[in-house]
Amino acid sequence: MTNFPFEAQRALFPILQKKTQLSSCSQSALSIPVTDALARYMTSWSEQGMDWDGWAVVLDQAKAEFARLIHADAADIAVMSCVSDLASSIGNCLSFDAQRDGIVLGEIETMPA
Repeated sequence: MTNFPFEAQRALFPILQKKTQLSSCSQSALSIPVTDALARYMTSWSEQGMDWDGWAVVLDQAKAEFARLIHADAADIAVMSCVSDLASSIGNCLSFDAQRDGIVLGEIETMPA
């Protein structure tokens, strides 16, 4: 019998041993590495206060790793609080003149009328 191809990755998500996770929104199943990072952040916050410089280094490392993954430059990676903020920022950069006055969305992004 062949193992599930992502078995090692599934082991990083303890909740998947008890529940089936069907959503992947911003509050999806927590992985052990994310839980560990949150614990480090809380420890840093409680022991050092807001260590912006220290966490800016971590953010830069994350941007560099993501850029490597998608074959981009880290300087081209934007980090904001949520996808809605990013979409709004991109929308505000567009010029909607008379000939270009619409946005094309995929079916999943549209709400039924």
